[in-house]
Amino acid sequence: MSAALLNLLVQAAPAFLLYSCSAEPPAAEAFRDIDIYVRAPASTSAVDLFFFDDTPLHRLDSYVRIDGLEDNRITASSGNRAARLVLLSNVSDSPYQWSGIDSYASLSHHSFILDEESPAAPGLFGEAVLEAGWSRSCVLSLQTSLTRVRLHYLSFDFSGRPYSGAAVDNIKVYLTRACTECLPLQGNKGITWMNMCGADSVALSHLAHPEYLYREVRESVGSAPRELNLDLYTYPNDDCASGETRLVIECTLDGKRCYYPLPLPPLEGNVTYEADVVLTRAGTPDPDIPAQAGAAKCTIRVLPWEEAPSQTVTF
Repeated sequence: MSAALLNLLVQAAPAFLLYSCSAEPPAAEAFRDIDIYVRAPASTSAVDLFFFDDTPLHRLDSYVRIDGLEDNRITASSGNRAARLVLLSNVSDSPYQWSGIDSYASLSHHSFILDEESPAAPGLFGEAVLEAGWSRSCVLSLQTSLTRVRLHYLSFDFSGRPYSGAAVDNIKVYLTRACTECLPLQGNKGITWMNMCGADSVALSHLAHPEYLYREVRESVGSAPRELNLDLYTYPNDDCASGETRLVIECTLDGKRCYYPLPLPPLEGNVTYEADVVLTRAGTPDPDIPAQAGAAKCTIRVLPWEEAPSQTVTF
């Protein structure tokens, strides 16, 4: 190496090192204040707000807990680069639950558990990506992962059958192949299932809320449609990977136990599936055997989760 070239490199090196290792604070333009407009149910309580770098590693940039949504506007700070924003609500009583979260990947493994839910104030989530630069606002909707299955009307019409006029009693309603734990940030992926072959009485007995999956009909039901409005809950089963979720009606007909397993459509979260059912012939002897064609007439409507308009709050 020539002396002239060596002298040139020595002179250039200090300038290069000073630039690379500078301890100067970032310019003011590296940070921004962001207004987040959130559409949320009235039941929304404390909100956990996460900012992640929108890079392949999705490292946690910042976290804050907001206790309640009484104020109409709260401003959050974020870096001036692209960021992924995640909001959770009605999920944790303490912010210390999130102490181990250091990336979007680690938060995406947080699951919602059916038996820990309250349908009146269910766990909620929402996410959005903020572009790099001076984007100062975004709109984000919080929604639940829960699916509500409602038996709206039920009736029996056995006219012309040998058992017409026979007593129908001991009516029970439940879900089979029901998802009871899911990952909301992984597309509501189901990870735990119950009642795979009928009502699992042992597993149900260990639940704090077995009524989410299993209900008994106390009212008498006959040929006239009886409005029941019995609500059952599960998580989405939109790809039916573990088999379709079924609404099962169990009863005693003329002293014999029978079942009506009614297949539900692929289930999505944040939705109510409302069913009107007319039973027209004897059911099957096993809850896992599909009902014969013509044994039941079932009409299902897909309705929004909330029956009242959602509340809009501003961050």
